[in-house]
Amino acid sequence: MVEEPGYVQEVKREFARVQLAPLHLSAQPLPPRTSPILISVIKDEGNRLADLLRHYRALGVRRFCFIDNGSTDGSLEYLAAQADVDLYQRPGAFEWKLKQGWINRAIAGYGPDRWFIYVDADEHIVFEESDQRGFEELAAEMERRDIWRVRGFMLDMYAQGPLLQSSYRAGDALLDSYPLHDAAEYEKSRYKEVLPV
Repeated sequence: MVEEPGYVQEVKREFARVQLAPLHLSAQPLPPRTSPILISVIKDEGNRLADLLRHYRALGVRRFCFIDNGSTDGSLEYLAAQADVDLYQRPGAFEWKLKQGWINRAIAGYGPDRWFIYVDADEHIVFEESDQRGFEELAAEMERRDIWRVRGFMLDMYAQGPLLQSSYRAGDALLDSYPLHDAAEYEKSRYKEVLPV
């Protein structure tokens, strides 16, 4: 038997001990299990939230779960006013292993027998024909194919000009502000500790 890597044990410890404090819970019933719930851990992402919600609502997401790690920029008030948002607070230290424990705690709260999407506030998922169909259709297609986890790749997008001189205005579409990406030199890799061989 192969021993779990130390970081997996740390994620599991955080999952076992963490309690997410609810700040606002949607009054809407949960969508069907094939309608993915979007989970995002945030801190001071207020300038990106409107575009995040716009992008994913357009793709059919009906419930959002935000875990806030200490925002002071109005993010909490903005999200608490959204009818399709569950908002939790987890103040204190931040580390990616802790964050993974929080995400898994949220998933456990909704129930594991459904679809979830996890993104950072500046990440917009697109997929083949996403301009014509949404995540519910994608999840249903994956289930027909007996696929229960969909992975993609991260494509960094850039603005025209020097990287450190680019700027983003709250409410703008991220893709309009950052329309460029590298044309080549992408490499596929696999994390054997996480994904089965």
